[in-house]
Amino acid sequence: MTFGDGFFTVFKGAFKAFFDNTFNMEEEINEVIDEHAPFLMVGPHIAIEDSLIAIAYSRKLIRFLAAEGNMDTAWKNAAFRVFNVIPFARQRLDIKAIRRLTEAIAKGHPVGLFPEGARSWDGRNLPIIPSTAKLVKMLGVPVYNVAFKGLYLSRPRWAEGNGRKGKVLVSIKRVFTQEEVAHASLDEVLKELEAAVAYDEFVWQRNAMVRFAGKNYAEYIERILYRCPSCGGLNTLASKGDQFSCRACGAQYAVNAYGFIEGCARFDNTGTWNAWQQGNTHEFLKTTYSFENPSIFLIRSVGKKRFKDIVDMILTERALSIAFPDGTETEIPLSETRGCDALFGDMVEFWYGDIKYRFRFDPLKRHMSVKLFEDILSVHIEAAQQMAEDK
Repeated sequence: MTFGDGFFTVFKGAFKAFFDNTFNMEEEINEVIDEHAPFLMVGPHIAIEDSLIAIAYSRKLIRFLAAEGNMDTAWKNAAFRVFNVIPFARQRLDIKAIRRLTEAIAKGHPVGLFPEGARSWDGRNLPIIPSTAKLVKMLGVPVYNVAFKGLYLSRPRWAEGNGRKGKVLVSIKRVFTQEEVAHASLDEVLKELEAAVAYDEFVWQRNAMVRFAGKNYAEYIERILYRCPSCGGLNTLASKGDQFSCRACGAQYAVNAYGFIEGCARFDNTGTWNAWQQGNTHEFLKTTYSFENPSIFLIRSVGKKRFKDIVDMILTERALSIAFPDGTETEIPLSETRGCDALFGDMVEFWYGDIKYRFRFDPLKRHMSVKLFEDILSVHIEAAQQMAEDK
């Protein structure tokens, strides 16, 4: 037994009580609580706290995978060690992380991961990474899915502050027995995982209509919503309090206590709005554009060294230009970037050569939408990868 296992055994009750009080948790079904054998926990990745909440509803401490980017401070590293978190690199096959998963299973410990590889921006689950099916077959243990209805509306990724309090329903159901994992094909495993993880917060909320007490319901929503459906304006939205509006056409929108958007005839939630704007990304990228981001915080990582600067950054259709305080400039061709990864609610990191760049976007400083930046880089990276495969 590790220190983390002992800590969990002693403080599990207090740990669960904290989350119950913070989120007004309500247990719908919990099929894992009587599981003594090692298992794999999966689920849609909705909020920062979802792995910790899942652990609180388990008999044993679950070793969850977490992206290396989350371990960027001393206190986070300490917390991750206590909970036996397994760090992994999102943008490559991480053999070390896979080995630690198999070792944990061999020692009788449950493990957990979010098969999408990233946290939801808009309340809908992301596509599952197909190789997850191979991992399920390799581990060869029962699989459980955990879903948190209401957690996205309690903690929207794009929002600030302590969130909103309404109700969160916890549902943990078995997806596969050990025998079913052994006999299922990779395609069958992937299909069942996709069905288990599929979730849309606003489909649930349309029936539940849970009120989430809070304030400033719309503030910082321009982190995710970057296109105005009224005029098609790009990066023209600005928020304050419960309201947000388009600087180009003056259209007024609002977010109510149930999480729904008011004032828009086409979309009443972030999920459908985001699906629409992302569906137009490829067409937009064929145009000429330029987004200026003055005084943006940048961390450059070269090996184990980290360099922090406040820089001016300009993003165009072909390159990202960075002006440093000492007067030097760097131009990064978008086609040569790789490993784009959004972190938390305001950061995006990527690799160029052997240097990792991490930008922190702030709507108050008139920086562009962090989601727009992520979407633009992701499309360029996918295009470059496709060209490399076609050669």
